[in-house]
Formats: sequence, C-alpha cells, structure tokens
Amino acid sequence: MRIAKVIGFALAAVFLLGIAERARADTITSSAVDSGWYRITGEHIASNTNYLVQTVSSNAFLSFRNFFVFNLTGFSGFTFTAATFTFSSPNGGGTLFTYTLFDVSTPISTLIADHSSGSPEGMAIFDDLGSGTPYGSTTVVDGFIENQLISVSLNTDGLAALNSGVGGLFAVGGAITDGAGTLFSFSHLPGQTTELSGTLVPEPATVLLVGSGLAGVAAWRRRRKKT
Repeated sequence: MRIAKVIGFALAAVFLLGIAERARADTITSSAVDSGWYRITGEHIASNTNYLVQTVSSNAFLSFRNFFVFNLTGFSGFTFTAATFTFSSPNGGGTLFTYTLFDVSTPISTLIADHSSGSPEGMAIFDDLGSGTPYGSTTVVDGFIENQLISVSLNTDGLAALNSGVGGLFAVGGAITDGAGTLFSFSHLPGQTTELSGTLVPEPATVLLVGSGLAGVAAWRRRRKKT
C-alpha cells in the first residue's frame, strides 16, 4: 500500500510539473489542418488544398476567396494574448491591395465539403468568407513577388473568436477587400506555410491547479521526511 501511494504521488508530481512547464512555454506555432478556395460560382473541390484568393476587376467570374482550418484542441486551459496567421504565396499578381481575414459562420463540415459550380450553398459560403466580422488585414504592396509570406495579426475581435474556439476546430475566411490582385497561386504544392503563431498564458483555473497541486506534493514530502 505504501509503495502504491509513493508511485501515485510521483505520477501526480510529474503530471503537475508537465502542466507548469507548458504554462511557461508561452509561444506556439500550429499549422492548418485544411485549406481551400471557393470560386464566386460556389465551386469548391474538397481534395484541393490550394488556397488561391483573387479579385479581377474586369472579370468577376475569376473571383476566389479562401479559408483555413486549425485544430485548437491541444490548447485547452490556455488563453491567446496575441496571434498572427502566416501563409506562403508562391506566386500572385497585382499591386497595392488589401487581404482581409473574416469570421466563418458556415459549419466546418459544410465548409470543407465538395460544392459544384452553381451551388446555392457554395455561393453562400463564398459570400461568408469575405463578409461578417473582420479579424485583421494586411496591405500587399506587390503580389508578383514569388514565395513571399503574407502575415495578418488578429485584432481584438479575432483574438476573442480564437479564444472561443480553443478546444475545437477554428476556421477563418480570406478575401481581397480593397483593390484587385492575386495571392497564393500554386499553393497546393508541398512545403507551403499555413501557420498560426501566438502567445499563450494559462487560464486562472490552470494556475490554481498547478499551484495547489505542487503545494500538496511538497507538503506530502515534508510529512514523509518527518516519518
């Protein structure tokens, strides 16, 4: 029985120290688990992870919006205090236009499914990816630069939504909202960056758990020394 208690306390100490170490590691990077585009016609091919975004002023038919899905299940018990999305753009075009990230109200299971051209549901998703609550934006000076990284830092609304999504899947939509241009051509090729990077702090309940747990282990060790 005594050996079992010692083993139990040892395992508890290892677990709590692991949480404490996680709390100190305040920066993370996580890659998207899915990505894709929607054409203005509502077309989306689920097997195509290319995340092209495009607005052509002379031809609305060539308009594309994109999306990214991230798995936040590993960050339960923590809060993001800052976050930035970074995406590789192997090729593109246009100058001086704005790329903006938006909230996505479409259920993720519907978002990542196939939709044929002319699909009312697909066209509604295209609208969703470029409307609603903006999470942040960046001005692209020259879309023709090959293999550039496009970064968007989350604003207050984006950060709040990200924290609400901790523990599950989280999606963002992207659209060109000012000017005309193209980003992320050939982004289906291997080795592209689709990352969320952020600063994490433990939630108060996690801090309390670690503190009280470590205090309990320390008290047990003091009692054991006396005996």
